[in-house]
Amino acid sequence: MEPILKVIDAWPNAKTTELIGIQEINKPNNCEFANQISDRLLKYDDRSAQGWYMKAICDNSAGNFAKAIEDINNSVKFDPINPSYLVGK
Repeated sequence: MEPILKVIDAWPNAKTTELIGIQEINKPNNCEFANQISDRLLKYDDRSAQGWYMKAICDNSAGNFAKAIEDINNSVKFDPINPSYLVGK
């Protein structure tokens, strides 16, 4: 995981970081790493709906439901027509 984070840090690109995060969030029990990726993604682009959505998935998995709702609301705010975010909300 650390080599992936080093590459992300060395080449800060929101789209690439988003794609890596999507791949990682789909792996079971991988929220710690996915949160590190989403933190970097939101650092590059704080309006990244995907970054907020990844955080919502992990917050929900951890039982932090109020935070998950806040994060999914940010996803919808920045991409209001994405059906995944609307269903998640």
